[in-house]
Amino acid sequence: KAGVLLEAHYTFQFCSPTRSSFLSGRLPLHVNQKQPDNGATPGGIDLRMTLISQKLKLANYSTHMIGKGHIGAHALANLPINRGFDAHFGFLGGGEDHFSQRAGGIADLWRDHTPAYGENGTTYSCYLYGREAQHVVATHDFDANPLFVYLPLHDTHSPYQSTPEWLDASVTQKARQLMQAMLTCTDSVVGNVTDALKSKGQWGNT
Repeated sequence: KAGVLLEAHYTFQFCSPTRSSFLSGRLPLHVNQKQPDNGATPGGIDLRMTLISQKLKLANYSTHMIGKGHIGAHALANLPINRGFDAHFGFLGGGEDHFSQRAGGIADLWRDHTPAYGENGTTYSCYLYGREAQHVVATHDFDANPLFVYLPLHDTHSPYQSTPEWLDASVTQKARQLMQAMLTCTDSVVGNVTDALKSKGQWGNT
């Protein structure tokens, strides 16, 4: 009852153009209309475009990106840390194993400017990114500057995987059971981040 009622919302048929649209403030038609590959060719948001993170830096925000990228990975210039984010923890591709953070046998997990050595394969991605977001909120000095956190979770994206605790045994259709489990984990992350904001006295200013 205390939530926000969305009477209509608009998105693109693929996830990368939708992400690119949100971050650039432009319609997907003017950014990218197809999924960029995992770095072999240029793709994603054109490097000449300004992102919301860069605009918010001008307003003294501390900016963080946590989770899935898929907005370009052809060069170091594509790294979120080089596009207005003070900190970045997540992956650059379009989808990967939720437990190993690997795609095609290759680990894709970054912390700021470099691969997140030793951090992939440690836990389920929903937990990995949720805990990072909680940590960012808990340690931020809100008296110094406002905070912007872009948290594109990997759940509920394929491959459809979950830890046992979220699986509802009463759901007999496997694909539906996994999707519901991933969505419930996503809900738990939102709840935990909300609690973190409340504990810092910032929920009313969110």
